[in-house]
Amino acid sequence: MPSDVAGQVIVYSLLLFFMVVTVFFSYAIILHTEQAQMWRSIKERGAMRTMPNGTTNYWYYIVRAIAVMGKMLEVVYCNEKPIPVYYPNRIAFTNDSKSFSVRVTRFICTEAPYEVSELLYCKTVLRRNKPTFFNVSVHVPMVLNKLYFNVKTYYRLNDYQAFPIDILVEVCAYFRNPSEDIFSRHLMSIMFETVPQVLYYCPHGNTTYIISYWLEDKFFPKSMPAGDYRQDVWFRTEENKTIFSYRVFFSIRRMGIFRSLIEW
Repeated sequence: MPSDVAGQVIVYSLLLFFMVVTVFFSYAIILHTEQAQMWRSIKERGAMRTMPNGTTNYWYYIVRAIAVMGKMLEVVYCNEKPIPVYYPNRIAFTNDSKSFSVRVTRFICTEAPYEVSELLYCKTVLRRNKPTFFNVSVHVPMVLNKLYFNVKTYYRLNDYQAFPIDILVEVCAYFRNPSEDIFSRHLMSIMFETVPQVLYYCPHGNTTYIISYWLEDKFFPKSMPAGDYRQDVWFRTEENKTIFSYRVFFSIRRMGIFRSLIEW
């Protein structure tokens, strides 16, 4: 008999617990729906500066004030001191001679003007007996908690054909948990060598990026097929809007016995 009573108490306790949880989530969903409907109604009221009868629509200024306050909060959040990415397992590049040489002919900024950013300048700087520099500055006013990085590489035969190096990565997640495979290590090591000032944990944005980037022999694997290459690079938002994109043309010239396979 006591065991039956104890069992009933446990059952009723569980039922009460699930009932409380159900009521809580139902209330949360209803509250969220009401808030969304209220905000939608406020935005609709504040869509026009004046009422249909020509009088001032004060809701217009209320909506704008709320939007400005939201931007101010974003700025405060993003103005916190950035935390550099911790990545100790990087590759130490050396200037050892290789069986090929890399020559960059030009960098080109593409798809400008951008909807969510402003390209301030984009220059290719050819240097005698030194790597070609890519000097670029982009103003990104929005705060970015997700940022997509996409690279496609092409090899020129009669025309440029896709090369088996294709990268698509969400930068914020990648910085938090970088992969340790050889290609990822190589990519991160190049970034630490060329653009260490942008290697910090998200949020990104709300700033003007000033970058000098280059490619040189030591950044490439031990062996690469000789020929002409093109590389297309994009930085995009979560909504797939281009923040910045560029294209680089370069050639690899063999200085010894040709190898057809990539060797790291």
